[in-house]
Amino acid sequence: MKEREGSVAFLARQAPLAGGEKGALEDMCLSLLSSSEFLYVD
Repeated sequence: MKEREGSVAFLARQAPLAGGEKGALEDMCLSLLSSSEFLYVD
C-alpha cells in the first residue's frame, strides 16, 4: 500500500509539470523502467 500512495502522490505533483495526467504517467513509467530496483535479469 505504501508504494501505491507514493505513486498517487507522485502523479499528483507531476501532472502540472508534465502537461497533464498522461505526461505524469509517462514520466513515472520511464522512471520505473530506468530503476535498477524494478527489473532484474538473470
